[in-house]
Amino acid sequence: MLETIMIRGIKYEFYKSGFPTGTLTLDIYVDSILNTTQDVTFEEINSEIPGTYAHGYVYFELDTPVFVHVDNVIGYQEIELRLRPTGYTFSESTNFGVIKRHNNEIVNRYGDDGIQDANAPYSIEIFEII
Repeated sequence: MLETIMIRGIKYEFYKSGFPTGTLTLDIYVDSILNTTQDVTFEEINSEIPGTYAHGYVYFELDTPVFVHVDNVIGYQEIELRLRPTGYTFSESTNFGVIKRHNNEIVNRYGDDGIQDANAPYSIEIFEII
């Protein structure tokens, strides 16, 4: 049975130190083809995650929804998410990164400390309209 999922947003958990500047672009590929992009400025990230050293979620609300087809006979479409910073320069005092999942049943398969394990999944939430 073919099912279509309409993705309207992606939420990443970030940490940040200082107040980075520039833009963070989310590219969404479906079956290796660029489907849509969405930008969030670091100014928006700094207001959503206040403080000099902090972590929290940043929501990428998609201007163009992504449609993904899933079929239990034919298979599924693969989604790839890529983050691209522009106008951003890393420094010891001003930086950011994506947080990996921790303290849940999924990560516990990867070892006692999922945050440090390179195989642990990133902390991402995907929102769809039903």
